[in-house]
Amino acid sequence: MIKFQSGHSNSAKEINKNLKSGKPKEAERSTHTIKGLAGTLGAEQLQKTADALEKGIKERNSGHSQSLLKDFSISLYKTLDSLKGFEQEEVQGKTKEGNINRLLMIGPSNKKDI
Repeated sequence: MIKFQSGHSNSAKEINKNLKSGKPKEAERSTHTIKGLAGTLGAEQLQKTADALEKGIKERNSGHSQSLLKDFSISLYKTLDSLKGFEQEEVQGKTKEGNINRLLMIGPSNKKDI
């Protein structure tokens, strides 16, 4: 998770740069990579927006791609923000359910302590 956070904090900017400089294949490849990693992490919203962006890039519709890139960027930054809490917990050697729920972007658990 820390590796994802440090390796992809600038991905939205890089994808935008590639789109604006006529390198859609590079943008598509980066988006595809993040989509797969998001699936591995269980970050469903990020995976969903990355999938939509990847499809938009393939369609070569720059106006639509920019709109999708905005949605993707928001999801990416929310995921990265959630991972910051995880990183702090991981360094301290503990993980809290609240951080896991934030990462997965779901509500608090309804389980009662047993």
